[in-house]
Amino acid sequence: MDENNRVLSKPLRVAILGASGIGYVHSRLYHKLGAAVVAILCRSDIKANEVVVDLLNTFGIVAKPFSEIDRILEEDLDAVSICTPPAFHLQQIIAAFDKDIPVFCEKPLFWNESYGPTESIQKLQVLQKHPNRKLFVNTSNTVFIDAINKKIGKVNCKKNFNFEFYTNGPFQGLDIVTDLLPHGLSLLLHIFGEHKISEFNCKVRQNNFFCRFVYGGCNVNFDFREDINGPRHMLIGMDDKRFRRIQEGGGTSYKVHLVDEDTNERIPSKDPFETYISGFIDYCYKQGKHLPDDFNTASLNMKLMISCLELINQDSTQ
Repeated sequence: MDENNRVLSKPLRVAILGASGIGYVHSRLYHKLGAAVVAILCRSDIKANEVVVDLLNTFGIVAKPFSEIDRILEEDLDAVSICTPPAFHLQQIIAAFDKDIPVFCEKPLFWNESYGPTESIQKLQVLQKHPNRKLFVNTSNTVFIDAINKKIGKVNCKKNFNFEFYTNGPFQGLDIVTDLLPHGLSLLLHIFGEHKISEFNCKVRQNNFFCRFVYGGCNVNFDFREDINGPRHMLIGMDDKRFRRIQEGGGTSYKVHLVDEDTNERIPSKDPFETYISGFIDYCYKQGKHLPDDFNTASLNMKLMISCLELINQDSTQ
């Protein structure tokens, strides 16, 4: 469905769970794309009311504030965006499914340190078998791979794949892994498909996580960093080609593109996050046509993440 058709349709009624932080960005993009953000959930009534006022003053969004998941899901909703901490994701996803509401979830799909690998796989199976499952997960940086392939043709990547991702996130140590690893794994799945991880080794520091391993016969290097006062940086390397992300502006003026570091050629790209939100909106409008959701890709990403964290834990105990 193109944007013109979307404008002529009844606006999608969306609730944002965890509406500050990344949830604030969700709200802005839904509003930009013609959906109606009608309810937001925060950790307290005070915070929820503050966010509602901010959304109204900044974007003209008129939303009702909530601090309890059961109450917000009693609203007349067409979709839910989950932007709460990962420990809450599973419960909130299932609660939305029980109300037959499609879900767009921030990465990781879910995470709880109390779950071991076996229990995490069991939780995935619960989601997989839910009769009302309609699930998408934000691993939007795969859009950059599509932009590269569209501009210069499919880039050969048989020997080495490198992904550097530095953010201003607040996480440290292994929490960086659960925050950023899904992005790196999504790129591997997008390029190579499903494979096992082997020859894994890593270094975990306060503001940095580095790992190298073999995936589908390719040598992979991930360099993740989070520092609220540090640089923001993304670089994708495929064999002898390197592509650096360039961001301009912010909020409603945000723009992004890639630069080929060898040729300095500019590679146009749509806003990856906006592209993913737009796809989810289209899915919600068309859900009566029984389109597939994104669960299979999200599940593979989660399984690879579980495998990596098992290997990290094994390495730390040796």
